[in-house]
Amino acid sequence: MANAVKKKSSSTPPIKNSKAFSDSFELSEKSIWAILAIVGVVIFYWLVNSPRPYDDDSINRYFMAQAVWVKPDFILNFWGRPLAILFFALPAQAGYWYCAAITAVLTVGTCYFVYKAAVAAEIQNAWIAIVFTISQPFFFITGFSLCTEPLAAFFLAWGLFWFYARKWNGAAIVLSMVPLARSELVLILPMFAWLLFKEKKYVPILLLGFGLMLYQTAGMIVTGDILYLLTASKSFAHGQYANGPFDHYFKTFIFISGPIVFAFMLLQLAHDVKNKSMTIINFSVIVTFAAHVYMYWKGNVAHAGFLRHFVAIAPVMALLALQGFNKWFVSENEKDRTFNTVALVFITVLVLVYYSVELFGSFSVVNPATGLPLREYSKFLLVLLLLFFFVLNRFLKIHGKETKLIMLTAVVIGSCWYAMSKEKPLQLAPEQQAVRSCYQYFNENLKAKSPKTMVAHSWFFFYDNYNYYTAAPNEGAYYEMRKEKLDELPVGGFVLWDSHYSWRLSSNVQQEDIVNNPNFKMQQQFISTDRRFAMYVFEKIKL
Repeated sequence: MANAVKKKSSSTPPIKNSKAFSDSFELSEKSIWAILAIVGVVIFYWLVNSPRPYDDDSINRYFMAQAVWVKPDFILNFWGRPLAILFFALPAQAGYWYCAAITAVLTVGTCYFVYKAAVAAEIQNAWIAIVFTISQPFFFITGFSLCTEPLAAFFLAWGLFWFYARKWNGAAIVLSMVPLARSELVLILPMFAWLLFKEKKYVPILLLGFGLMLYQTAGMIVTGDILYLLTASKSFAHGQYANGPFDHYFKTFIFISGPIVFAFMLLQLAHDVKNKSMTIINFSVIVTFAAHVYMYWKGNVAHAGFLRHFVAIAPVMALLALQGFNKWFVSENEKDRTFNTVALVFITVLVLVYYSVELFGSFSVVNPATGLPLREYSKFLLVLLLLFFFVLNRFLKIHGKETKLIMLTAVVIGSCWYAMSKEKPLQLAPEQQAVRSCYQYFNENLKAKSPKTMVAHSWFFFYDNYNYYTAAPNEGAYYEMRKEKLDELPVGGFVLWDSHYSWRLSSNVQQEDIVNNPNFKMQQQFISTDRRFAMYVFEKIKL
């Protein structure tokens, strides 16, 4: 296999990395399992010490998976993602945290498969891929969520391993499932198809469409729509979110990957551009990045600019960083040394000038209190450390096994420290605290006497353990938050209006619709500690 690759031109996407290296710190199988065990312990520690779900989407997906036994058509729900609904359908019956534990196991599995993919691809120091996967901050903190990105990452890592191991049919089937977790990743499948074509493996090319074909067939049977896949994708929440700035992901990508992975990715991409090399690894990263930039900037799709979307490609980001790490760590010729120096200096300056800011709310680099960025230099210091070690090793000739071990240790500790210091165990945000206070007040004082209650916030239902997906709208104790339902609400009923969801998405009640309505009287209010969210309790006093 390696010989066959060597005969290909530099522009041909290689299946394996055939370059021989002299510097290697490979670990035994027992050591690999020990590292994976540590990863598992850390993830479960974060899970146990996080008293809340990762986000609102995790709650809604949990409810949807729980309800699939009552309403099987939820399997076809494009927002819920078919693969996620199927995966969580059984553990959701036991409760949210059982689903979170399943995701935690998948997170460890993703790290394992990324490592195995690096071994199969003959990339040196393959075990570092585990570190570069788990130390991506958003991969780490969503590693026990019900977001679909960790699930997509697991199947992508598994598919990559089998692909590099030349298990063509199995790889194609596994990879075909990835778009059923994150639909945008269908964009990377053509590259796999091209590589399979180069290998003259034609059946696996067809199998790459297996997952979507399965989804299309099921949708066609249930709805009768022969173009169900096209219909579902075109109608999926178009225009639901406002577009954002073009540079959103350019400004925030380092927070997704972490500074060390970011630096090594850029270093490897610089080499790939210089060598005119296109691989499945750099192709997947570039195409996915470009797709998210466009969709948030101009696309008429349901794209809110979440940074967690890149968790789905954490495996290829880790492998790209591993290749860059070896460029930094492994001996090279004089020409490469000069190129690496220039590239590392550029990356260091870039991080200092452009990325030495703090992230707010897992989304923005602008401080909501001041409207300005807040300078923060830990990312720069970590990247500067990489440059320092490179100069020490390559120019000052301070090298040897001890120096290499110090370099390795610095990379591992620096990567993990950044992820764990920036993404601590989840605690209730001010908005979630306010919703909880409102729920506790309602549960203790009003619930027993309220004939019907209008509420829209998903966290309220999570605290109440009420799955609104299992019943039709307006069944049970709650009404959906719709303006036309205000007149139907019986006297003595309550409206729990919140400033986040009550007026948008599937709800349409503006605050003035109740405040200016003489049939309603405000009983209580709950303001978040950051003053950015409010929830009001209104009672209907007359018809």
